[in-house]
Amino acid sequence: MNGDEYLNLQSYQSEVRKLNRVTNNMQQLRDKIAATDYTGIYNFKQRFDQQELEDYQTRIKRLEKRTQTARTAVMDAINVVDNSKQRQVLIMRFIDGLMIKEIASRLGYSVAYVSHISSSGMKQLEHSQGGR
Repeated sequence: MNGDEYLNLQSYQSEVRKLNRVTNNMQQLRDKIAATDYTGIYNFKQRFDQQELEDYQTRIKRLEKRTQTARTAVMDAINVVDNSKQRQVLIMRFIDGLMIKEIASRLGYSVAYVSHISSSGMKQLEHSQGGR
């Protein structure tokens, strides 16, 4: 599997991180708006915060769409793998964002065995996409 294909598998987790960052920023802004008493000259600030909140909501919708598109692409790629253990490890790695050590712990396998399963799955992905 070449670097570009690997980056495509990583794209879902990248989009999830972006979405989480923007969602957290929006929640902080909501908390700030709720905790502040805007009266008099602060009405301008309140309108500004509302616009900022709406901007975050628009950005979140766009990121949610990109995240779903990336997730679908990664799942489509993983679903060509015949072996169910390999699919499970690849899903845990590229969809759930777990490290090999965490996957091994959750599945009760050694790190070396999970690494082997992951590597075998990646080779099958490469082969299915015409790679060498």
